[in-house]
Amino acid sequence: MEGIMGVVIISIVFYNHLMAVLPLSGIIPIYIKIRKGRREQKKKESVLEQFKEGMNAVAVALSAGYSVENAFGAARKELCVLYGTKSDITTFFSRINEQLAVNRNIEDVLSEFAIKSQISDIKSFAEVFSYAKRSGGDMVEIIKDTVSTISQKADTAREISVLICAKQFEQLIMDVVPLAIIMYLRVTSPELIGRLYGNVTGVMIMTVCLIVYGAAVVMSLKITDIRV
Repeated sequence: MEGIMGVVIISIVFYNHLMAVLPLSGIIPIYIKIRKGRREQKKKESVLEQFKEGMNAVAVALSAGYSVENAFGAARKELCVLYGTKSDITTFFSRINEQLAVNRNIEDVLSEFAIKSQISDIKSFAEVFSYAKRSGGDMVEIIKDTVSTISQKADTAREISVLICAKQFEQLIMDVVPLAIIMYLRVTSPELIGRLYGNVTGVMIMTVCLIVYGAAVVMSLKITDIRV
């Protein structure tokens, strides 16, 4: 719906005709892709944060003398309290317990989750965990190191987010300003800007302006999209 409304507004602002919605509808898939990418990134950040808390709970259980398998069961109870029974990470830990009940290797289940999550930190942990489990490494230290690394990256990401928050707001304003200027001119100087509507030359000029505007918006989004 947001994409459609955006195309309608652009059609009116740049071409003063709703028929322009048809050729401009090609913008909608691009907008949807950008929005989807941002939603997926936020979800990955949320899953990684939950994973960190889950691994922290596992490390505590291991330090208390639990076996690796039982530590994940104890961690699940902790996660149910923190995130509820329907959260992604609680569901994952429930799956671990189910798979362990049918004698599957925990490292295989972790690897499956890592591949499904498409999160590099979880993939790296699954690989190290699998190697350590088979070679008899110090699981507590490995998990603590993982939690520490994820925490540091999360803290760095939050600091960056705070620092660029003002810039992101400025970027949003700058994205709106060109549209506002055109609408202002249409109201205050209709005889001046009116020459850009309803003729081939005007359409060509406004199309060039729209392309430049679109490129500027995409560039500003990339500049403010800083990931750790």
